Amino acid sequence: MGLTDEGRVDACGSNDYSALSCLSTFIYIPYYRSGTAIGNFMQIPITNVNKICHGSYHCFLMLKDGSIYTWGSNASGECGVGHKNLCKTPTKLNFEGINNVTDISAGYSHTLFLMNDGTVYACGQNSGQLGIGGSSAQITVPEEIPSLSNIEKIFTGDYSSFFITENDEVYVCGTNVNGCLLYNSDGADDALRIGAGRRRLVTN
Repeated sequence: MGLTDEGRVDACGSNDYSALSCLSTFIYIPYYRSGTAIGNFMQIPITNVNKICHGSYHCFLMLKDGSIYTWGSNASGECGVGHKNLCKTPTKLNFEGINNVTDISAGYSHTLFLMNDGTVYACGQNSGQLGIGGSSAQITVPEEIPSLSNIEKIFTGDYSSFFITENDEVYVCGTNVNGCLLYNSDGADDALRIGAGRRRLVTN
């Protein structure tokens, strides 16, 4: 997906699990021949978009007025809409604190929401990556991660989550496949601190 200067979102690629919020199976990216575009992006039918976020098969749009829309795969509740049914078209999110969201990060089947007070909410598959313990396998409405505060940045892997505080402390949780959590354990159900100091986190 791409965000234009006018706040419009264009998309291309596979539409598995309605990831592109349309009825076609594939939307192909335009290519150019002698300066002429062949084909077109599909336009998502929502405007005034400020930020986009996507996981493997689910997507979010943050609008300039603060509202948030989501669609795509929702088998684990990763869209945060209160159920686990496929979201075929953009659905407006509505949960307590929604107006305080400043950033979103999405993994394979989970989602993090950063709030303006430095707290973080999470939903979706809970095999450790939500940082809220193992009380429920799937969370369909975003819940606050109780062990975190003063968070400034959030990032997700497929099955892991990363948090950076205002003081450059780093917290992680989730599955530690190939040592991706940077500590010697199989994984963590709660957010664990792994370091502090000058930040050197590189993101795409």
